[in-house]
Amino acid sequence: MSEPSYSVRATLLKLLSRSPAHAKAFIDGGFHEESLSMRLGSGGHALLFGTPPVVTFPGVRRGKAWDEFEKANEGAVILNEREHAIATGIANAVRCHPDADRLLFEPGTQHEVLVEWLLGGRRCTARVDSLGLRYLSDLKCVQDASPQRFPWQARRMLWCLQMAWYVDGCELAGIGPREPYLIAVENAAPHNVQVYRLTDEDLDFGRAQYDAAFDRLMDCEATGAWPGYADGILPLNVLGLPMPEDDEGDELDDSTEAA
Repeated sequence: MSEPSYSVRATLLKLLSRSPAHAKAFIDGGFHEESLSMRLGSGGHALLFGTPPVVTFPGVRRGKAWDEFEKANEGAVILNEREHAIATGIANAVRCHPDADRLLFEPGTQHEVLVEWLLGGRRCTARVDSLGLRYLSDLKCVQDASPQRFPWQARRMLWCLQMAWYVDGCELAGIGPREPYLIAVENAAPHNVQVYRLTDEDLDFGRAQYDAAFDRLMDCEATGAWPGYADGILPLNVLGLPMPEDDEGDELDDSTEAA
């Protein structure tokens, strides 16, 4: 069997942890989600790092005018005037935070860095937000960056998997070790910023997650089977269920990664 044309990425592995069917839809180009929070995060990200371009559409996202504008600005982050103002606030808040600014913009730091390596003979890639001489940082635009809520969201969104994938990828690609950080910025004023350093335990947890997802991906590719959640009919059993770790809706999730 020839090697698939797509590379193994953190986004693919995270979707595979949800279900192989989600991963296959992503591979086939049929899995796309966009929300206001995602646009704001993408806009703040682009304004900070200078890519992709950010353009403003002075209207409603429908109709002939929108279709023509979207086609003419393919590859750009398209915001309306209100969204552009919020994204600008997000970017300014990050630049004004001393720890975030140092991690993202110290001399020698590169942005949107494509890292490539081999794992088990498979081509693997990551696109790292910020790669410095000592640090590796990823920007997350979230509703709540507080230490009471953000770690729960990081766990639910599999960001330890993502960051362990980045850290190990840099080592395997010959770039060398980097200290990993998540920079959380809130998508509503006053756009509080909080920087989090991943511990060794966080990275070990993420490695276990991506190892399991990687093995499952290899099985799916070998068998051609990309199942959903479970076979057959399941009992519901709502009584006694634990409360979810984080009750934020998916519309509040970060979407700026291009891992």
